[in-house]
Amino acid sequence: MKITAVIMCSGLSRRMGDNKLLMLFRGRRLFEYAVDAVREAGFWKTVVVTAYEEIAQYCRDMTVVFNPDNEEGIASSIRLGVLNSGDSGGIMFFTADQPFIGVREINRLTEAFGDGEKIIVPYLGGQPKNPVIFPSRYKNELAGLTGDFGGKSVYKNHPEDVRKVIFENGLPFADIDTAEDMERLL
Repeated sequence: MKITAVIMCSGLSRRMGDNKLLMLFRGRRLFEYAVDAVREAGFWKTVVVTAYEEIAQYCRDMTVVFNPDNEEGIASSIRLGVLNSGDSGGIMFFTADQPFIGVREINRLTEAFGDGEKIIVPYLGGQPKNPVIFPSRYKNELAGLTGDFGGKSVYKNHPEDVRKVIFENGLPFADIDTAEDMERLL
């Protein structure tokens, strides 16, 4: 099954107060961790949605799409990812603020996608996490999102189509939104 990875790298980092994606975390810029994990996992196609030239340069071996509407919220990145995903059987959406996501977790989720019939959502302690994989039949619904509403609003509308993949280790799914998160994870 062909899966397109969409890495969303155009957020405004409002809670951080500065562009967190470009901040150094353990010697590397924060966004590099997710990008490198996706690179290593070897997707059929990878789309990086960004509003930042530094990220575009780092990802020049991938399909880079500039997001001029990033102030709208996450939906603008999702729409651009969907529109540039090609004819894949599924789309896996990554946030670029999860420095510990790795190939092991990615592979477990893509294996669960299997025949491409279900929405694959990682769960930790009963809570949904990212990244999530959507079958291509949800492209129109994802492309219709607006504002700061992400894919969760789509899979909540289709609980019968969700396959939960349970994880015990929370570190790969930890995200950095605030200076406190950064300190805690350092």
